[in-house]
Amino acid sequence: MGFRPVSSTFTSAPPLLPPRKLAGGKEFDGSYLHAAVARESDSRYKYDDNLTKATSRRDGSRSILGHFICKACNPSRSWYSGNICTELFIASNDRYRTILHAQQCRRCETYIMPEVDEGNYVQKIVSALDLWINRPERKEFPSDYRKTKPHDKERCHGCQIGVCIRQRK
Repeated sequence: MGFRPVSSTFTSAPPLLPPRKLAGGKEFDGSYLHAAVARESDSRYKYDDNLTKATSRRDGSRSILGHFICKACNPSRSWYSGNICTELFIASNDRYRTILHAQQCRRCETYIMPEVDEGNYVQKIVSALDLWINRPERKEFPSDYRKTKPHDKERCHGCQIGVCIRQRK
């Protein structure tokens, strides 16, 4: 029996998927924090707001420190969180993207945009990217643990859609 060619599905490039449409008021693109990541990483990472789970080569979630301020309540209400769900995607050429997830206010149930601790965010994102890329110059950052109330899985948007690492704990 001789060689018999087989039709291949790999003859053309896969179609480009549209960027993930963020759930308005519940998910927020982390591009506004990229300048801080670029400073810490000597600009080796590039932000790509088109990355999704389907188009990245690796993805995961991190818990970031920060707080929420509900201005819908009168008077406004604020609370700290040690568990702001942050999705992280990385692709070739050191491109990455982050998505920050909102949390609902206990009083009025409005979804609130997180205000992350920039230093904690940068440490965790750069550390994860360096680890995933296997960079030998990766530095370990000191832990900046802050005691907060238990994670509110019922009000965390990341838990509601199944991407929060605290959902499983």
